[in-house]
Amino acid sequence: MAAGGVVLCFHLVDGGVGGPVDLDLKAFSACLDRLSSEPVFSVADVVKSGRGVALTFDDAFENFYDVVWPRLRAARLPVTLFVPTGFVDGTHISPLSTAPQLRPCTWAQLRQMRDEGLEIGSHTRRHLNLRHLDDDAIDADLTAAAQRLRDELGVTEPPLCYPQAKWSPRVERVARQHHQLIVTGGGTRVDPRRPWRVPRTSMVAGGPSLDRVLAWPVEPREWVADKVRQWRR
Repeated sequence: MAAGGVVLCFHLVDGGVGGPVDLDLKAFSACLDRLSSEPVFSVADVVKSGRGVALTFDDAFENFYDVVWPRLRAARLPVTLFVPTGFVDGTHISPLSTAPQLRPCTWAQLRQMRDEGLEIGSHTRRHLNLRHLDDDAIDADLTAAAQRLRDELGVTEPPLCYPQAKWSPRVERVARQHHQLIVTGGGTRVDPRRPWRVPRTSMVAGGPSLDRVLAWPVEPREWVADKVRQWRR
């Protein structure tokens, strides 16, 4: 593994919806087998030490509870699940517009997994592109999400994941008033000096192998995708 920490991003495993973010179970199992020979830590520990691998999942689909969590728990691998609280509450639509049929985890399921060792992060309240919101609206959304995580799960000071990995210096300025640890995209190695801008690499169907992600200091496909993402409104 190349020097520097790596944060991996997943969404679905065997979710039945197809598309890049829905890994098949065989591919995910191969990732777990490969990670058995790597130091796997929490995101915070990877950022602090600048080494190792961290696993993250976005969106809190029930698929995580049914398919992913039992395997990660059995493998004793730490993972952070970023939860869009409005989706769990049923007040906002699915974060994945191409699969509106996918259900979220319930708060009871999230509490169970938290008690079993899952780390919970914030994926905001409404899973909106924060660049489209003014400062007050960003502040209100982040505050509401944090309050729900505190009320339902007793989570304080959760890490934040920007929806769609879209941010700007203005968004970052507001977000840092709420969160010390913030993940985004980029496909590069972790810089311990910037815990508010932690790059991740997406593990997607048809994408780079985990061996390549761990070996290369930059994953080119993710790096380019992130540049395009930030360029678009």
